[in-house]
Amino acid sequence: MSNKRLSNNFDLIRLFAATQVAFCHSTEILCGQYYFSEWLQFLKLFPGVPIFFFISGFLISKSFETNQNLHDYAINRIIRIFPALWICNFVAILSVFVSGYLDSKNVSFGQISVWYLAQSTFVQFYNPDFMRAYGVGVLNGSLWTICVELQFYILVPIIYRLLKRVKVGYFLPVIITLIIISIICNRILYTLEPEYGSTVHWKLIRVTFLPWLYMFLTGLLFQKYIYKRFAVISNKHFLILLVTYIPFGWFLYHHNWTFNNGVSPIIFIAIALLTYAAAHVCPSLSEKLLHKNDISYGIYIYHMPIVNLFLYFGLLGKLIFPLCITALAFVFAVISWRLIEKPILKFKKKRNA
Repeated sequence: MSNKRLSNNFDLIRLFAATQVAFCHSTEILCGQYYFSEWLQFLKLFPGVPIFFFISGFLISKSFETNQNLHDYAINRIIRIFPALWICNFVAILSVFVSGYLDSKNVSFGQISVWYLAQSTFVQFYNPDFMRAYGVGVLNGSLWTICVELQFYILVPIIYRLLKRVKVGYFLPVIITLIIISIICNRILYTLEPEYGSTVHWKLIRVTFLPWLYMFLTGLLFQKYIYKRFAVISNKHFLILLVTYIPFGWFLYHHNWTFNNGVSPIIFIAIALLTYAAAHVCPSLSEKLLHKNDISYGIYIYHMPIVNLFLYFGLLGKLIFPLCITALAFVFAVISWRLIEKPILKFKKKRNA
């Protein structure tokens, strides 16, 4: 494939999605009076996490198809996720120490070590009891998606290996069947949330791949089938989708449809179409604006520790605080990209398509 064919705006879209998550989280937590404001409702029409899962399905499946060497695949996934995560977790825990919160807690080094180890491997949903009174009660609740993403990474080689045993004509029906099963799990999960949302079982199911796999596999389907037919999208096509989606989403939002992580599959398909179109209209735009710098991951993993620090010190009620948090997340993300992520990505295993 030519580089031109591979050009897209996914880095730019991920930057938008990470910023959307950071700003919406910080505004809702620190400035609840803005929760129903028109501009915040507009931002919620483009939920960051579903966009991340869709893009991940598109890019990870393409990466695996390009190079199916399991060693290379594992190394590439590990160095993209963990080094920046390890440093972020250290900085986040350090911020708790600096705040003075732990001064009144009888917490041992062993407890801190177990907490750090859980946050830095694949048990990001673990939250020790001694942190329940700090901020929102969870230092970095956004990391639950890391656990889910790691499950996606493990599933990709398994899915492709299993599909090799299936006749070529059955590939699409099998993937669609998996998508339907996942959608059913997702709807059951959120139907049960009002009654069981505070239970451990519900929370554990929420961090499995089952309710989210359909978002990831939708990205895979777009990569395998839609991309081959519509790799080039005009400004006209994108604008039609955008102009159609905004009033459609706005109408559903005001009729109590959810536009957060538990977004309806109907809305998610519309978001996926819009995301795909945005990624392939003027596909060199992202590189021109970002010059291959990808700080979206840093923004996503750093914003909640900053939110909790602001909340702990009572910095809330003013819109300037969410703006400051988003700006600080950008600063930490740039440092993370420059000093950690970008240098280590040079060790990625690459092969020609």
